[in-house]
Amino acid sequence: MTTQSIPCPECKTKIEFDPMGLLQGTAYSCSGCGAKIALSKEGEDPVKDAMEKFNELKNRGLQN
Repeated sequence: MTTQSIPCPECKTKIEFDPMGLLQGTAYSCSGCGAKIALSKEGEDPVKDAMEKFNELKNRGLQN
C-alpha cells in the first residue's frame, strides 16, 4: 500500500489515503474534523489513467 496525503478541504489537517483504495471506492475521513473525501464517479477515469501513466513512468525509470 502506498499512502499519500492531502490537506482536508475543511480544516487543512492531513488526510492519509491509499490511491488504489480511493479508486476502489474507499472514503477517507479527516481525523481533525471528520470531513470525508472520496472519488466521484466522474473522477474515476482521469485518476485511473493518471495512475497508470505514473506507474508506466516509474517502471521505465526502474529499467534504466
